[in-house]
Amino acid sequence: MALYYIHGYESNCETAKSKLAISLGANCIHYTNRDLENGNIFELIKDIKDDDSVIGSSLGGFLSLYVPARRKFLLNPLIDPRKMLELGNYSVFVNTVLKRKIDYEHSEIYSFIGKNDKVLNHDINFFYKISKELFVLDDDHRFTEKRDFVFYLIERILSDLE
Repeated sequence: MALYYIHGYESNCETAKSKLAISLGANCIHYTNRDLENGNIFELIKDIKDDDSVIGSSLGGFLSLYVPARRKFLLNPLIDPRKMLELGNYSVFVNTVLKRKIDYEHSEIYSFIGKNDKVLNHDINFFYKISKELFVLDDDHRFTEKRDFVFYLIERILSDLE
């Protein structure tokens, strides 16, 4: 079983969240805007298997929904891929995503939502339906205040499941 981290849009594997995920043993999957534009992002995440776990932040959380990993930790995930069209030339990515089906039933989804997220507007009812556990925290999109706590919870859940 492997652990992966997929960062958010215009982020990288050097951020505080990425480093916390790496400290838990995660392999950080780095992608660029070009990987989104040409659809290569799906090539980068294709090696994630059924018995793996994935932590995804924002756009990385959205991408996590499309891998077969058994356990998915979603940190303020993007849910509507059409939002990407507002950010750039991502029509190939969006059209590819819209043709895919998300299988919520074969995964354990742990969602972490910041109540003060000014980047994404989250439908708490949606996350309540798909999540094994839903954590709604008094924090922003980046989990500026509670980042360590979020990763502590992820670490505890992973260790309890072993």
